[in-house]
Amino acid sequence: MPERVGEGLVLKVVKHGENGAVVTIFSKTDGLVKGYCRGAFSKKNAGVVQTGNLVFFRHFSRLDEQLGRLTCDLKTPFAAMAMADADALTLLSAVCGLLPLFPEREMMPDFYETTLAAIDVFFDAETRFETYARWELAFLSELGFGLDLSSCAVTGGTEDLVYVSPKTGRAVSRAAGEAWRDKLLILPPFLKDTGLRAKGGAEILDSLRLTGFFLEKFAFPHINGIFPVARSRLIERMTEK
Repeated sequence: MPERVGEGLVLKVVKHGENGAVVTIFSKTDGLVKGYCRGAFSKKNAGVVQTGNLVFFRHFSRLDEQLGRLTCDLKTPFAAMAMADADALTLLSAVCGLLPLFPEREMMPDFYETTLAAIDVFFDAETRFETYARWELAFLSELGFGLDLSSCAVTGGTEDLVYVSPKTGRAVSRAAGEAWRDKLLILPPFLKDTGLRAKGGAEILDSLRLTGFFLEKFAFPHINGIFPVARSRLIERMTEK
């Protein structure tokens, strides 16, 4: 009987039966793991199997292709921590809404660590939205749809890159893109230079529109073209700021 043991982030909890649930976890050792968790809504597990929590898990199945059985123990209650912070909750929910786009059981330990590091920053009001924007760019790359922001697609130059081509996902300089600027996507400076900070909510929104465009173009068609609700709420929240 295959057994998987490790830690992971709870992404999705779907009620199944009276107290059970089908739970999806993003783990360090096995990528996405899905299983049936008996008693997920019992008093014992009330604060454990919640979207956004970091848990220790055990997953048992007779065959790899079977759903299997899942047990969880709480490691870090990110969900409870975020309940008192609406921005942190919005960002945590967006991450949990996007991660299920990965294929099941594909190992990605480095990106797992990147994700946990980003979640830690979500509780820092000064840098959390900028951190999320960078995380989403990395997420797009991990999906296999990374953007090339290193040089201009037209001239090959590396200076004054302010646009991204919606067709190629490559950066375009101000001069080269001037004639087509209404058809190009805005490239916020902080997104291509880790040494820069975002200059307010407008740049964050430009970043989210940029990555969101390519997520919608390449990734979301695999899930009926529908943005996760949590990701849409993030845009709404940033627009209100």
